[in-house]
Amino acid sequence: MQPTPAVIIDPEFHSLIKPLADDELQQLEGGLVTDGCQDALVLWKGHGILLDGHNRLEICQRLNIQFKTREQECATRDDAIAWIIGNQFGRRNLSIYDRGKLALRLESIFKARAKANQVERKGGQRGTTPQKSAKLSKPVETRKELAKVAGVSHDTIDKVKFVEEHGGPAASHYGQSTPS
Repeated sequence: MQPTPAVIIDPEFHSLIKPLADDELQQLEGGLVTDGCQDALVLWKGHGILLDGHNRLEICQRLNIQFKTREQECATRDDAIAWIIGNQFGRRNLSIYDRGKLALRLESIFKARAKANQVERKGGQRGTTPQKSAKLSKPVETRKELAKVAGVSHDTIDKVKFVEEHGGPAASHYGQSTPS
């Protein structure tokens, strides 16, 4: 039997995962006790940082259940974050609001890519115009990309962003004032 691999929990990565409801956690634990850990936990290749399987890891460690790991190639931390979020979108029943909130965690990454793309489109220097024959990449519209990855409209992204930035009872109505 192989020893259980060391797994590093990154607090930021862990915060990207919506906690399971109590009944979901109990169901997961029951399945792990009955069947063992069937799905490998996913680690960031070369870093040992957990990308997927936070709940399974906690249960397996607590109950001394063996688990396997596999590695996921991610060139940068931003790529690892994008992988975690994309993986969550593909595996979880998230509310529209939760999808928008999770997509907003990608906003700074998308903005950085858009800015790099803009520089590339200008021939590598700010303020210069590329030759007509230069291959241009398409401009990146961050808001539309966030909406696309979350599977919601860009208006929904705007509304979720408003609620996240402003909070409070008025924010729950997306900026509409509440009657007195």
